[in-house]
Amino acid sequence: MAPDKYRELFWLEARAHGLPDSPEFSFAHEPADLAVLARESAAIGDAFDVS
Repeated sequence: MAPDKYRELFWLEARAHGLPDSPEFSFAHEPADLAVLARESAAIGDAFDVS
């Protein structure tokens, strides 16, 4: 579970910084449901509404 969560968080990070095609984020993947990451909202900040 944890590795998948971090891949999803990195996907959010890449999107927030306009780097979705960057090789540094090649392992990241879009979450099926952003609500799964709602507990991470403090770390994500205002980049995405995960509620």
